[in-house]
Order: sequence, then C-alpha cells, then structure tokens
Amino acid sequence: MIIDMRTYTLFPGLIAGYVKDYEEKGLPLQKKHLGDAFMGYFQTEFGPLNQVVHFWRYDSMAEREARRARMVADPQWVAYLADNKGKFVAQVNQTIRPAPFWPVPDQYRNGPANFIDLRIYTAKSGHLADYFKLYEAEGMKVQLGHIGHCIGYFQSGDVGPQHQIVHMWGYSDLNDRMKRRAGMAADPAWQAYIKKMTPLLATMEVKLVRPLPFSLIK
Repeated sequence: MIIDMRTYTLFPGLIAGYVKDYEEKGLPLQKKHLGDAFMGYFQTEFGPLNQVVHFWRYDSMAEREARRARMVADPQWVAYLADNKGKFVAQVNQTIRPAPFWPVPDQYRNGPANFIDLRIYTAKSGHLADYFKLYEAEGMKVQLGHIGHCIGYFQSGDVGPQHQIVHMWGYSDLNDRMKRRAGMAADPAWQAYIKKMTPLLATMEVKLVRPLPFSLIK
C-alpha cells in the first residue's frame, strides 16, 4: 500500500471558499476517478495556517498513475483546476507507506478524532530503521497506553522527502490532548525512551489539524 499525502497552502482569506467549492465540485470528480482511494481531508488548526492536508490510498504506484491519468484527462477536472488557479501559495505531494509495525491492535485504532496531532519527524540519515526498532521495542506500548487512538503510523515512500516518520493521534478535544500527553510525559518509561530516541532525529514538526465534515477519518 502507498499513500499520497498532499499538503496545500492557500493565500489568506481563501480557505473557506476553497473548502466549500472542493466539497461540492472537486471531491465528487476525484471520487469518480480515484474511487475508494480517498481517506481523509484536514484543515490546520495550530501550526501553518490556511492549509489543508489530504490522504489517498493506493495498492501500487501503477494503480495510482492509472487512476490519476483518467482524472487529469477529464474536461470537468481540467475546468475545476482552472477555477483554482492562483489560489495556492504552495502545493506539496509526497508518498508514504505503513511503518513496519502498522497496523497497531484494533483497540488502539478507534476513538474520537475531533482534533488530530499530525507529527512529521525526520530521522538523521541512516537512522530511520533504528528509530522504528527502538520505538517498537520501547516507545510504542507506552504511547498507545497513554494516548490510545493512533490513526496512522507511516514512513517515507518513493516520492518526496526521505527519512521521515509521519504519525497521527486522535483526541476528543484540546483538554483531552493536554491530559493524555501530560500523563505520557510524566511516565518514567517514556522519559527513558525519549532520551534514546531524540538523538536519532534531525527535526520534529507538529501541527494540530481537524477533520473536515466530508473526511472519512474523523
């Protein structure tokens, strides 16, 4: 399985109109051609503003290319793109794939996701495998125990930035997030894990997003 992770940043003042237009026009056209590839669509609440992040799942790059080729040849899709010309500051696309231990047990994959931590860590070159080995051995059980709702845990694919870890955690509200993360931060087992984990990383990025009404993940 591969996943397209697409991050679009719009100029200030345009995002509400863009999202409304996308739900009414863009998404139906994409579903027509991309079918069940659609996973989720999110808007940044904290972090870079005026930004949407969306995820599309495919069995292979060949399937992705075939489906997207049909879509870009559709005159209605071409017209929709023309209507959005000039709205974006930037559009970034990368492929990601499941981490070695994904999926986690079912009891940790369900729950409220009114707010989602979207975390992107970049491992130091040559240390991505070390990160996953350490996390699976010492960090995962602790984090799942405190936070519970893991929406996805991924690593870099063939397209876009490399050496990256992308993981998503769901919360019912901001107070729920604060409480769960405070409990985890105070856990001696997590503190011991963090001391071993942080030297493996080059950067850590966190944004808080919320699922839009039409997102399948919410």
